Amino acid sequence: MRVKKNKKYLGTRCFIEQGGVHRLPYPDYAFDAVTAFETVYFWGNLQHAFTEVARVLKPGGSFLICCEISDPANKAWTGLVEGMEIHSCDELKAILSKSGFTDTAIFRTKKEELCLVSHRQTVRL
Repeated sequence: MRVKKNKKYLGTRCFIEQGGVHRLPYPDYAFDAVTAFETVYFWGNLQHAFTEVARVLKPGGSFLICCEISDPANKAWTGLVEGMEIHSCDELKAILSKSGFTDTAIFRTKKEELCLVSHRQTVRL
């Protein structure tokens, strides 16, 4: 039912593009918000990736990161999933700061579940 209902927006309001976070195929200041659900584990160089996210966000735009696992000592998944790297809350917050983000808010729902909302620095005139 949802596919039929939302099909009319494909190609007009919703686009599917394949790519990588280290080279996003969008112009500077293109988005009000960027989300990352259960993916930063696989991004490799996070500072480069977060800087690229900042590039495509409008000044003051929001970047939401959600991770089910945030304890690097937890090897339950990294042993099963090739290339997976778990990052702590402090690590993510520090890299966000180095990458042009401010006002990071942290939300935890369970022991390791983590959501961070950070904002792209505004441009000074």
